[in-house]
Order: sequence, then structure tokens, then C-alpha cells
Amino acid sequence: MAAAVTAGLSGCTSDESPTARTTPAAVRTVDPADATMLAFGDSLEVVAELPSTGDGDRVQYSSFASQDEVLGSATPEEEQLVQGRTTTQSRPVLYDLRSKAFTVLDDSDRPEPTWVVNVSGDADTIVWAEGSGTSIDHSRFTVYSLDRATGRAAALADFDDPDGQIVYGFDLDVFDGTAYFSTPAYPAKRGQEAVYAVPVDGSAKPRVIAEGGEQLRIRDGVLTYLERDPRDDRAYPARHAYDLRTGTTTPVPVSEHADEDGFCGATVAQTWSAWCVKRSDAADPKASPHLTIHETSGRTTEFGTFPTADRGRFEPFELMDLGRWTAVGTDTSNGQQREYLVDLDTEEMLRFPGNTSFGRTSPDDSRVLVTSYARGGEPAMQRVVAIPE
Repeated sequence: MAAAVTAGLSGCTSDESPTARTTPAAVRTVDPADATMLAFGDSLEVVAELPSTGDGDRVQYSSFASQDEVLGSATPEEEQLVQGRTTTQSRPVLYDLRSKAFTVLDDSDRPEPTWVVNVSGDADTIVWAEGSGTSIDHSRFTVYSLDRATGRAAALADFDDPDGQIVYGFDLDVFDGTAYFSTPAYPAKRGQEAVYAVPVDGSAKPRVIAEGGEQLRIRDGVLTYLERDPRDDRAYPARHAYDLRTGTTTPVPVSEHADEDGFCGATVAQTWSAWCVKRSDAADPKASPHLTIHETSGRTTEFGTFPTADRGRFEPFELMDLGRWTAVGTDTSNGQQREYLVDLDTEEMLRFPGNTSFGRTSPDDSRVLVTSYARGGEPAMQRVVAIPE
């Protein structure tokens, strides 16, 4: 799910995070196997099928700039890699869903070819990262911005670490005139993780707002990030919420289920908390992860077995609060992706077409960028679809 989308069982947090089991209530069970399959163009409204090429270049979309504008990167078809580095230059692009027009946002020369990743933005500013290569012995990336009113591009941050201890976290985002990103570290090279903030106009250098932080996401004016225990890779990461309006940081409450055998993740939203525990029974002897959502109203919903892959101790699910719907994403054992929507009031559950993953949602959460992965090496299809009402 989310492009973002690497933080496991995680989602939106708020200052009103609920604690589980506030009121005893009967537990309901919803089986993902009974979910209604959606179909593109039928039960799932396709707002736009996004072209995979533009001006002869391959295009990969990553986010929304507005309700009717998507952002991405364009890479020449003849791209080649030499020792892990690209030999052709990528460009950040904007595609207008109404006019079907491509706009190259920056075509400035670079000292050496770079990849463009994580293009993000809003009505005022576009930000993106460019990397010239990432390997175990060297990593380099630069963060750029574009003022949409003036067309002026600026380099905001440049990281070049010959020791390879700083790498780009693939989580760049923008909020109220400031860009945010993280720099995780390669395994066994701890100490360089941090979340950075930098003004999009380039008026100041990047500053660290969270040492040890990584895997950030921004929602409703709150930036959440995780912090791993440098002494114990098996420990469940701590999560923190940084209020972008006040600059205050608060810990995300640790689930009361964290000490249970088989605990595999937890998250909180404004009206519910969720957790996952691996357990086995006669029908499921392989100890699959089981998801439970508890609402502040006191209602609890347990889910049957999702088709999940074994990705280690944590990270089996990705959750997102979408108003009426709660989105649940997971990877299957054969490498496919599954996306579900569940209405906790009615117990209605929908499933997106097979091997389709969520990306970013539009500013009002009414649309989502989805990617459908083809078999046999065919290029992926990207679409903007409307979230069912």
C-alpha cells in the first residue's frame, strides 16, 4: 500500500489515539475469503487510466499534486545500468487528468545521470529526490523543489556518503512549505538514521527533527515515524507522532498486546486501534497473522486469515483510515499484493482486483492511485480510481 508503503502494520495516528478494549463487547468475525471482488470499470470507477509513456519515455506515477493532477518520473526507454548506476537521466513530471497533458517539471543538466524518485507536492510546490546510485559501499542523493508559481527549481539537500552509511528513505513528502524525508542506515551501520525538515524555498539547510527516525508518513498534519532499537533488531520498533503545526513529539501508545506470543504489529487511528497476532489452529496450522480492530465505541472485529507472505516477525499488514472504509493491504506468499476495504459498521468487505496495490490517495481521500502488476514481464498498469461510496 503506500508507496508508500513499507512500514508494516501502521497507519494514521492522532492525539486521540484509543486504547484497546475500552468497553467490553461481543467480538464479530469477518472472513476476507468472503470479500466481494471489485472490477475495474464496473464496480470500481476508473477516473483515469494513466499512460505508461510520455514523449517516448517510460513514466511511473507516485502521488497526487491535486485532485486532478498526478506526479511521477519519466525515464528514457533505453535506460541501462552500469555497476548499479543509471546511464540516462530521469525527469520529474506532472500529468493532468483533465487535459491529458504531460509537463516536465525540471530538465536541468546534472553532473551525472540520476534516478528521480518520490515526486510529491501540492498546489504550491513540487518536491522530489534524485539518486545517482545506491550500493553497499556508496550512496548519494539530492532533494529538489519546484515553485509552481515561478517555475524556479532549487536543490534543498545533498547527501554524499562514501561509507554508504546514509541512504535515502524513499519517503519524501511536503507540508505547509516544508519538505520532510528520512535517512535510514544499512544493517549493522547504525547511528545515521534521522528525519529531516527543510524549507522548500531553500532558505535554510536541512535540520534533524528526529534522530534515529525513519519510515515517515504525513497525514492530517501529523508526521509519524518509527525508531528501531539499535541493540535488538528483533524488538518491535517504537513509533512517534510529530505535530507539524506545533513541533511537539509524542510517543504512539504501545499496544497492550505487544507482549502476547506471536505479536506482529499494531496501529492506532482516531476511532480505532488494531493489532496482529500470529496463531495457529486446526484450520490454520502455519501460525498465520490474524488482524483485530477495536473501535472506541467498544466494538471489536476479528478477521479470518488473510493470504499473507511470511516477511519476518513484523509488517504483515498496512492499514489506512478512509472514512467509511478501513483499507487493509498485504502481500501474498506468491509475491502478489492484495488490497481490501472493510466497513466496520456493516461488516461489508470489498477486495480490489488481484495483484493491485494502493499508492497515495488524493487530497480529499476520494481517489487512490493504484498499480496493477502484470505477469510475464509486461509493464504494470497504473490507474486513478474512485474509492467506493
